Amino acid sequence: MDRQLKNKLKRNIPLDYITAFITNLNMQSSVWVLYLAYCGLSLAEIGIVEGVYHATSIVFEIPSGAVADLLGRKRSMVCSRVCTAISCVAMLFARNFWLFAAGFAIQALGNNLNSGSEEALVYDSMKLLGQEEGYLKVCGNLDVIYRSVPGNCNCVRRHPLGLFLFLVLFGMPGGCAARARASAIYVRNARGC
Repeated sequence: MDRQLKNKLKRNIPLDYITAFITNLNMQSSVWVLYLAYCGLSLAEIGIVEGVYHATSIVFEIPSGAVADLLGRKRSMVCSRVCTAISCVAMLFARNFWLFAAGFAIQALGNNLNSGSEEALVYDSMKLLGQEEGYLKVCGNLDVIYRSVPGNCNCVRRHPLGLFLFLVLFGMPGGCAARARASAIYVRNARGC
């Protein structure tokens, strides 16, 4: 394997950490219901568009895996980001139930296109580098990101001391290492290893 390819493969893991962090910031999670209500949707309609999101997610979970197999994992992940961007634009300009429902469906499709592709890309990269034994550790690190980022962002947004608490609780290397170890143990036990 040439050096340039090896460097690209090594880069996939930190890029995945960064992507997981950014995509899990979820800054809209605390205001989306208010936004939809502000745009004129009733609570029943808000519940229905949420149902559209989950139904779309169920319907497209397996076909999105086939897309990843046919187009490749990176292309599937790029399509995921394009769907997310289209969904955001649709949500921004939508003013009726049907456009919001379409935006939610596109968002679900985007999430499905990323589902599994991200983990498979990291595993394949590690396997080609001969480092697949470290995959559970990487999964544990990603799990820490998935579980801590949204809650920490909510803490930072909602509490005057949120940023301070975030830095104290999660900025210390020891605290992060302890959470990573706990997550790695959780992943290992969940997989029956």
